[in-house]
Amino acid sequence: GKKRHTKTEIRSEMSDLISGRIAAGENYNLTRDKKGDPMQTVNIKTVKKCAFCKYWYDPTNSAIAPRNPQHNLWQYDDKVKMKCLQKNYDMKASAFCGKYECKLEIIGKWLKELNQKFNEIS
Repeated sequence: GKKRHTKTEIRSEMSDLISGRIAAGENYNLTRDKKGDPMQTVNIKTVKKCAFCKYWYDPTNSAIAPRNPQHNLWQYDDKVKMKCLQKNYDMKASAFCGKYECKLEIIGKWLKELNQKFNEIS
């Protein structure tokens, strides 16, 4: 028959789908960009870079990776440019502006809501 998944496995799969990359276990240490150069590490609570903004169009989150998310440390590829949906032109991942809203906080809230709904039905 079909394999039943545990709540932990399902939550992990939801997180993987939302973040666009493997979000569990040892895969937090993605320190190289596509060219093999080191990625920049920042504290997303104190540094506001376009790579982490909800208006910077990167639907698969290909330019960011968790480093130590419990301590708000994330990495980004500073060479990537994507369109800013507020300014309507390409911005570097390392740029910033006054319209910044952290997409990771929004994703985190959404994951919590999904987990609550999941707990209600199981």
